[in-house]
Amino acid sequence: TSRPAAFNFVPPLLYYLRYFMLGSGTLTLFLVWVPDPNMNVEGEMEKLVLVIDETDNVAVALQDIAAGAVLALPDGGELSAATDIPCGHKVALRAFLEGDTVIKYGEAIGRSSRDIALGEWVHTHNIEALEVKS
Repeated sequence: TSRPAAFNFVPPLLYYLRYFMLGSGTLTLFLVWVPDPNMNVEGEMEKLVLVIDETDNVAVALQDIAAGAVLALPDGGELSAATDIPCGHKVALRAFLEGDTVIKYGEAIGRSSRDIALGEWVHTHNIEALEVKS
């Protein structure tokens, strides 16, 4: 949803102004507060995920994320959460094919055990640990 340009200087909560003339001739101002669930009070996309290293192909959810939520990425891009993602868990920043390497902290942490869609929850149900050679 976009706001009228005149309101770009105010928090996104203040969205709509309306004037009414009452029978007594008094002008009354009503404010209607319409919160945008993806905006913070500065009018920026709320940070829902953290990308730890620029080479990571997963991000960490900073709070519980509902399917369909729009996630702002550090590079200015956006993606939609394909599934619900619990706080502290990973979200796929790209689509994975079965066997693709999952990278977090700039390091390989596992392989996808099945195809994973862009924006999907990434956890033990769809990744497997890498074999450690001693």
